[in-house]
Amino acid sequence: DPNEFFMVVYDRWGNKVYETDIFEPNVDCKACTEGAWDGSNQGSVNKGDEVLENGVYTWFCEFKDWNGIIFNKQGTVHLIR
Repeated sequence: DPNEFFMVVYDRWGNKVYETDIFEPNVDCKACTEGAWDGSNQGSVNKGDEVLENGVYTWFCEFKDWNGIIFNKQGTVHLIR
């Protein structure tokens, strides 16, 4: 359910660097659209946000599927420029 979605990204010190509640399932994964994290602090290099250091970032996502079941997922992403 795209209306029941939340994702947050933290740096290695636990500081929140990005969050969104926008889920666009039909957007090409190469597109940096609203709701996509581009590796910057707060999510928009185009708007002047600071580009973050290479490293490992932790993400957490909560979403509800079409059957009303809530899922909580988490993992890491390696930012390399």
